[in-house]
Amino acid sequence: MNKKFAGHRIYVSGPMSNIPNYNHSAFFEMEKRLLENHRCTVLNPAHVTDRHISKYHGKLKDKQELYREYIRHDIALIFSATAIVMLHGWQCSKGAVAELSVAKALDLAVFHQEDV
Repeated sequence: MNKKFAGHRIYVSGPMSNIPNYNHSAFFEMEKRLLENHRCTVLNPAHVTDRHISKYHGKLKDKQELYREYIRHDIALIFSATAIVMLHGWQCSKGAVAELSVAKALDLAVFHQEDV
């Protein structure tokens, strides 16, 4: 067990848009690694999907508005985190770049996929 992760509430950030199945396999694999190897809580936005946002379906005007609702929900999760882990490819995701910016503004610990 790596003690640098112990006790953290870790938000998993990475690219989702334009990736098959929204890259959920990478998010769930990171969640599994964190839970199996470290004493921490994982905040995984791959769990958010339509189950959480469904109250907006039918009320949103377009795909961009739906995207904004996902980002709002994900940013709210970051506010309850103490650390963020960035999956490979995060630099190409405007959402992940924004999430990292919020995490840095909140002075959260920042880790990358290879650190886990």
